[in-house]
Amino acid sequence: MELTMRNLLAGGKEVDRRDFLARADVLAACGMTVLISDYFQYYRLDGYLSWRTRERIAIVMGVPSVYELFRRKILCRPAGGILENFGRLFKNDLKIYVYPKQRHSERRN
Repeated sequence: MELTMRNLLAGGKEVDRRDFLARADVLAACGMTVLISDYFQYYRLDGYLSWRTRERIAIVMGVPSVYELFRRKILCRPAGGILENFGRLFKNDLKIYVYPKQRHSERRN
Protein backbone atom coordinates (compact mmCIF):
# COMPACT_ATOMS: atom_id res chain seq x y z
CA MET A 1 0.00 0.00 0.00
CA GLU A 2 1.26 3.46 -0.88
CA LEU A 3 0.28 6.69 0.83
CA THR A 4 1.35 9.88 -0.86
CA MET A 5 2.21 13.09 0.91
CA ARG A 6 1.64 15.04 -2.31
CA ASN A 7 -2.16 15.23 -2.07
CA LEU A 8 -2.00 16.23 1.57
CA LEU A 9 0.38 19.08 0.79
CA ALA A 10 -1.63 20.31 -2.22
CA GLY A 11 -3.92 22.47 -0.10
CA GLY A 12 -0.97 24.46 1.22
CA LYS A 13 -1.92 23.56 4.77
CA GLU A 14 0.23 21.88 7.37
CA VAL A 15 -0.11 18.10 7.31
CA ASP A 16 -1.57 16.52 10.43
CA ARG A 17 1.26 14.04 10.88
CA ARG A 18 -0.52 12.08 13.61
CA ASP A 19 -3.53 11.50 11.35
CA PHE A 20 -1.33 10.57 8.41
CA LEU A 21 0.74 8.11 10.46
CA ALA A 22 -2.44 6.68 11.99
CA ARG A 23 -3.58 5.79 8.46
CA ALA A 24 -0.28 4.01 7.85
CA ASP A 25 -0.65 2.19 11.20
CA VAL A 26 -4.16 0.99 10.27
CA LEU A 27 -2.88 -0.43 6.98
CA ALA A 28 0.09 -2.06 8.73
CA ALA A 29 -2.25 -3.58 11.34
CA CYS A 30 -4.17 -5.16 8.44
CA GLY A 31 -0.95 -6.91 7.39
CA MET A 32 -0.06 -4.51 4.56
CA THR A 33 3.39 -3.16 3.82
CA VAL A 34 3.10 0.62 3.61
CA LEU A 35 5.17 2.86 1.34
CA ILE A 36 5.01 6.60 2.00
CA SER A 37 5.97 8.57 -1.10
CA ASP A 38 5.63 11.93 -2.76
CA TYR A 39 5.01 10.69 -6.30
CA PHE A 40 2.84 13.17 -8.16
CA GLN A 41 2.59 11.26 -11.44
CA TYR A 42 1.01 7.83 -11.16
CA TYR A 43 3.08 6.35 -13.98
CA ARG A 44 6.22 7.09 -11.96
CA LEU A 45 4.75 5.29 -8.96
CA ASP A 46 3.85 2.34 -11.19
CA GLY A 47 7.37 2.33 -12.64
CA TYR A 48 8.90 2.34 -9.17
CA LEU A 49 6.69 -0.50 -7.94
CA SER A 50 6.95 -2.63 -11.08
CA TRP A 51 10.74 -2.42 -10.85
CA ARG A 52 10.53 -4.06 -7.42
CA THR A 53 7.83 -6.70 -7.90
CA ARG A 54 6.42 -9.05 -10.48
CA GLU A 55 3.01 -9.00 -8.75
CA ARG A 56 0.12 -7.16 -10.33
CA ILE A 57 -0.14 -3.51 -9.33
CA ALA A 58 -3.39 -1.63 -8.73
CA ILE A 59 -3.95 1.99 -7.80
CA VAL A 60 -7.06 3.08 -5.89
CA MET A 61 -8.06 6.69 -6.38
CA GLY A 62 -11.04 8.95 -5.99
CA VAL A 63 -12.87 10.68 -8.81
CA PRO A 64 -11.00 13.98 -8.20
CA SER A 65 -7.70 12.17 -8.79
CA VAL A 66 -9.04 10.74 -12.06
CA TYR A 67 -9.94 14.29 -13.14
CA GLU A 68 -6.32 15.25 -12.43
CA LEU A 69 -5.16 12.62 -14.94
CA PHE A 70 -6.93 14.58 -17.67
CA ARG A 71 -5.81 18.06 -16.67
CA ARG A 72 -3.82 19.65 -19.45
CA LYS A 73 -1.41 21.45 -17.13
CA ILE A 74 -0.19 18.18 -15.65
CA LEU A 75 -0.28 16.14 -18.84
CA CYS A 76 1.74 18.57 -20.94
CA ARG A 77 4.89 17.58 -19.10
CA PRO A 78 5.42 14.39 -21.12
CA ALA A 79 6.28 15.31 -24.69
CA GLY A 80 3.46 13.15 -26.06
CA GLY A 81 0.75 14.75 -23.89
CA ILE A 82 -2.21 12.73 -22.70
CA LEU A 83 -1.51 9.72 -24.94
CA GLU A 84 2.04 9.37 -23.67
CA ASN A 85 0.88 9.82 -20.08
CA PHE A 86 -1.70 7.04 -20.35
CA GLY A 87 0.71 4.85 -22.33
CA ARG A 88 3.25 5.13 -19.53
CA LEU A 89 0.56 4.57 -16.91
CA PHE A 90 -0.81 1.34 -18.39
CA LYS A 91 2.34 -0.17 -19.92
CA ASN A 92 2.80 -2.64 -17.04
CA ASP A 93 -0.81 -3.92 -17.07
CA LEU A 94 -1.77 -1.58 -14.22
CA LYS A 95 -5.30 -1.71 -12.79
CA ILE A 96 -7.05 1.42 -11.56
CA TYR A 97 -9.95 1.24 -9.11
CA VAL A 98 -11.96 4.43 -8.68
CA TYR A 99 -14.15 5.19 -5.71
CA PRO A 100 -17.01 7.68 -6.11
CA LYS A 101 -17.09 11.26 -4.95
CA GLN A 102 -19.74 11.96 -2.36
CA ARG A 103 -22.14 14.72 -3.32
CA HIS A 104 -22.76 17.47 -0.83
CA SER A 105 -26.42 17.49 0.10
CA GLU A 106 -28.22 20.81 0.08
CA ARG A 107 -29.82 21.97 3.27
CA ARG A 108 -33.56 22.31 3.19
CA ASN A 109 -35.32 24.52 5.71
